[in-house]
Amino acid sequence: MSTIRFSLVYNRKNRLNKNNEALIQIKAYHSKIRNGSNTRYFGTGIYVSPENWDKKNNRVINHDLEFHYNFTIQKALQDLSLKYTDIFKRYGQCSLDDLSRDSETSYLTFLEFAQQEIDNSDKKKSTKTAQENTLAKLKSFRSQVHFSDLNFAFIEKFDLFLKRSKLSLTTIWKHHKDIKFFVNQAVKKDLLRSYENPYIRFKVSRGIPKTRDFLELNEIEKLESLKFPTEELYLERIRDLFLMGCYTGLRFSDLSKLKLSNFKEETNRVSLTMQSVKTNKFLELDLSLLFKNTTGRSKPELLYFKYKEMLNQIYGASSLNKYLFNGLTNQHCNRELKIIAERAKISKTVSTHVARTSFGTNMAMKIPTAVLKELMQHSKIATTEIYINLSKKMINESLSKVQW
Repeated sequence: MSTIRFSLVYNRKNRLNKNNEALIQIKAYHSKIRNGSNTRYFGTGIYVSPENWDKKNNRVINHDLEFHYNFTIQKALQDLSLKYTDIFKRYGQCSLDDLSRDSETSYLTFLEFAQQEIDNSDKKKSTKTAQENTLAKLKSFRSQVHFSDLNFAFIEKFDLFLKRSKLSLTTIWKHHKDIKFFVNQAVKKDLLRSYENPYIRFKVSRGIPKTRDFLELNEIEKLESLKFPTEELYLERIRDLFLMGCYTGLRFSDLSKLKLSNFKEETNRVSLTMQSVKTNKFLELDLSLLFKNTTGRSKPELLYFKYKEMLNQIYGASSLNKYLFNGLTNQHCNRELKIIAERAKISKTVSTHVARTSFGTNMAMKIPTAVLKELMQHSKIATTEIYINLSKKMINESLSKVQW
């Protein structure tokens, strides 16, 4: 099959409209066959009068929108040429019929493919939102991206664009992670050859990992001992949510969804059963085995009984389906935790996530790594090992302060 060529045609039908203007079109034709059956025309959407069209140089002249029109025409030519290159590269051939089909049939650009993957995905809303944000960044870098654009140089330039946007290395890494996912999906669906994956050669730096703040046991005890006046009971509830996270390792998304119905009282113990919001995994915890107390009840058990009594007094028989920490948002809790930490004379930056890192760090040297991995619902053991390293660091720092 011969190569397809492109040229600009003005007023092909030799007829002006009521505004004395005619359409500018892109003519696509086979280089060796130029009869009607081997030609297709694509509109640019631009109409100008005969005196505004330079036939020799194929451009708009002497028009108020001259620059805009010429840019739009050249952009349409470029997009059509890229589409041809893209189809030919992927299928080894490209006919005029292939070129004429719209995106909803046989041809998708990379951006359209990625959007389709998001739309058809059953991933969590937060994941899809993050992927949408990545596509928005990619579109701001290049308004249209074809599969044939995906090479090392393109990804390298996009990486530079992200860095010049003053994004953190972690954010840049996440954007590349999303694009890499779409590229891998395209390879799986035979829209891209595996050796054409630009991320085979382009490696993304995640940067220096952020220091994970955590509270040691004595600092958690400082929070436990805080007393709040009646008018500040809202602070006590936020403190208790944070403590429950320190005792169980639950994420805020799970803590905020805790109901009395998630707890089961048995002889000498209370167990917690729930499905994680983030991972959809089921978790069952024997609270009596965590952070044991001299009272005979563990610290998380005592918190449960405290809120069970409170909810029963307010709601009676309907309390079973009430949230322990209803109405608390992550942002609000993080603001108030700064005040709570200051009152407890804790100099560290405390957030709801610090409760989880505190649990992981304090438990890391007490139980096997595989058990901690399951408790924290990590998908990779490498994530759990971060807490092992933090725990070792805490021990070493404590030993270094000993006066021998």
